[in-house]
Amino acid sequence: MRAAESLTTTLRQKSAAQAPGEKLPSVRAIMKRYGASLHSVNIALRQLETEGLIDVRKGSGIYVSPRKGLRYIELHRLQSPAIWADTKEISLGRAIAKEGWRMLVKRHPTEYDDPDIQLNPKACAHIVIPSLFETNPLFFKQITRMAVPVLVYGRVAGPFQMDYVTGDDYQYLSLLIKHLRSLGHQRLAFLANEPPSLPLTQRSEIFLNIAELFELPEPVIIDCKTRSGESSMYKACEGLKNYLMEHDRKPPFTAIIVSSQQGVLGALRGCHESGVSVPRDCSVVSFGLASENALMTPSVTEAGAADESWGEGCVSVLKQRFEHPDAPPIGLKLPPKLFIRESTAAPARTANKR
Repeated sequence: MRAAESLTTTLRQKSAAQAPGEKLPSVRAIMKRYGASLHSVNIALRQLETEGLIDVRKGSGIYVSPRKGLRYIELHRLQSPAIWADTKEISLGRAIAKEGWRMLVKRHPTEYDDPDIQLNPKACAHIVIPSLFETNPLFFKQITRMAVPVLVYGRVAGPFQMDYVTGDDYQYLSLLIKHLRSLGHQRLAFLANEPPSLPLTQRSEIFLNIAELFELPEPVIIDCKTRSGESSMYKACEGLKNYLMEHDRKPPFTAIIVSSQQGVLGALRGCHESGVSVPRDCSVVSFGLASENALMTPSVTEAGAADESWGEGCVSVLKQRFEHPDAPPIGLKLPPKLFIRESTAAPARTANKR
């Protein structure tokens, strides 16, 4: 298998350097030149054919495809609906279409542990939403054995040594906290509304680290105790209401950071049902740059990477990988942006002093 993968890489580079329609060496010539077996040559040629790089014409030979440059990119995501995954899929689809490639989408069941997972043979690269790795270790093992690039979409690849495109939670939280401090907020809370299985839960740890760095007094973590499969929007509402009820509906903080854009509506509703006015009694901020956050009442201040930059970032990394297939893992952290909206204002006491 490794011999076939190495030969595939070599022939991919050779075909990429030649003009469309140009004839390549015969199977026998390839075997002799690279010391490869017929089996390895056939595997390599089939892969390059599915990538649209070559045409194998019986009785004529092997040619650089006139369609060279057309690539099929397969996105893997969980079957369960999620706004953030839909947004990333749309962004990726637009960027891939702009490049002249074609996108394939594979939706996997949430609980799935079948070692014989069918991957599209046309795909010349796979893009994976990271939560799929966490729910299906066997899928991770299978896809990382492929002879084509694999890119982690939405989170740093960590120890997996793969290409990735991600946001930067540290920068996002820094922007949000700096904005809140500039308004006079010192007592901050973090609403942990996502289940522990998701990487987003690391944001609460980053929040505590930054709060300590800025010497903020007694930062609060509100654990909504969300379990896998539960609505993080509903749990944000219930978790915040329960916390405020324990404190006689008088929040011991003046601003709250919601751990995901899915929890924003729940947090606003939780404040409303508890008699806490936003932003008069408590400012609310979140992550994502989600268009729906701008339409809420009040509209929500947020930090994140622009939707279009996600897909564009993936295409950028894949182009580098196709050009340099043997390069070390390529990572891209998208630049952060801060959108200040109606959900943030100076704390009531600061406002009164002014």
